[in-house]
Amino acid sequence: MDRKIWSKFMLNIGVNQVVSVYGQNFGSVKKPGRARDMMIAAMAEVIPVAKQEGVVLDEADIAYWLGVVDALSDAGKPSMRQDVEAKRPSEVALFSGTVVALRQKHRIKTPVNAMLYDNIMAIEKGYV
Repeated sequence: MDRKIWSKFMLNIGVNQVVSVYGQNFGSVKKPGRARDMMIAAMAEVIPVAKQEGVVLDEADIAYWLGVVDALSDAGKPSMRQDVEAKRPSEVALFSGTVVALRQKHRIKTPVNAMLYDNIMAIEKGYV
């Protein structure tokens, strides 16, 4: 069960946060480019963190979730993006906040998740 939870966490780390930072929809991460590359990089940072927590994830997990994302409607939006649009607090602390905390614990570099965390926190601080 832990592996499945971590794998789904990996998906959320990538797609929810990147689509929210870019202010777009699923279509933005389905096509080649910066948003998709960032989504994959954010997901890849979960692999060594999970390993240090005793859970084995690998590139096959990323490939699986890319297939799921690629099957989504281009116009769809993940829950975090919907929260940002509605100016509600998001799950950023649960997602990249967790990765950042575990990176410190295990001394692992996670620059993409740190950047996503900072960007989403800045967006939320700007809510009026």
